[in-house]
Amino acid sequence: MRLLIPLGVSISLICAYFGVSTAYGPNRSFAVIEEAESSLNVTQLAQATEAVVNWPQWFSGNVAIRMIDFRGEAYPDRDQTLAAGGWLRITWLDPSKFTAPPSWLVEVPHYDKLYHLKIRLAEDKLLILTQKYSQLNWAIEFKELPNGTKIRITTQGQAIHPKSRLLARFAPWMIPGQLIGPNLNKLAALKNTLPVISVPQSRR
Repeated sequence: MRLLIPLGVSISLICAYFGVSTAYGPNRSFAVIEEAESSLNVTQLAQATEAVVNWPQWFSGNVAIRMIDFRGEAYPDRDQTLAAGGWLRITWLDPSKFTAPPSWLVEVPHYDKLYHLKIRLAEDKLLILTQKYSQLNWAIEFKELPNGTKIRITTQGQAIHPKSRLLARFAPWMIPGQLIGPNLNKLAALKNTLPVISVPQSRR
């Protein structure tokens, strides 16, 4: 006697199988590309992003961001300008969920003021992000348009947790919203009224 399984049940079983095999299978690499247009030209947008004091306005979450030296000390306000090879400390400003404000250390491996910026998550002591993702990095690119700038943000990394593996397999476009990182919509909405800090001669 042949056991007949209804079609709907069969589909559910297949979906469950693929879900479980994905969640508990190998880590999954992902690269999510987002694009939007800004009304600022490339030069204006580059000046707005060069001043680190502006970064919290286009990052997700309520954060403070500071350039730091090799000792881990923040540079003075007048020196808070982006530089290739530099380091940033990002601190979460809403500690209600944590016994101590979490912070992350981010490296700037590449920076071309007008066109390209790359940042990499280097340290996450509380494992808030690295519990689910590893090798996180973001590339931000500017392309000049006749009436503004096209912004492209590429978020890359590896999903190493069952939940993040499922996202990377079935809904990778949701991953940037799960992270403390560059926010495309906020960056595209910047206006040309943000502080611009002159780059110190010693850091040119």
